[in-house]
Amino acid sequence: MATAAEVFDAATLAGAKALGREDLGRIAPGAKADLLVWHGDSLFMTPLRDPVRNLVFSATAEDLQTSIIDGRVVMQDGVVPGYDPVELGRAVQAGAQAMWDGMKTYDWAKRDIEMLSPSSYPAFKA
Repeated sequence: MATAAEVFDAATLAGAKALGREDLGRIAPGAKADLLVWHGDSLFMTPLRDPVRNLVFSATAEDLQTSIIDGRVVMQDGVVPGYDPVELGRAVQAGAQAMWDGMKTYDWAKRDIEMLSPSSYPAFKA
């Protein structure tokens, strides 16, 4: 089992190293300013003694407060300007449904989505 530090480093420093990028994965002069700011007082982030451990093992998407990409704030207080979460959810669902409907076309053995990933229970039929 990996430690929180190992997982955190894999997501930051090791990822940058794998890409051969010294300007990623760290907060340092000359590095890209891609940062995430997390709530430290939410239900899943408390109690907070070791922030890295909480981020790796407990944080949820709702705990993310601010996202900064290349020095530009793209999300503040959980809000992304011009983003409608309901509309995006519908688009993601439609895209997934199209993928599932066409699964037999792309699978080497022509299996459908139920064969590849069976539903927990069979579909209800009245």
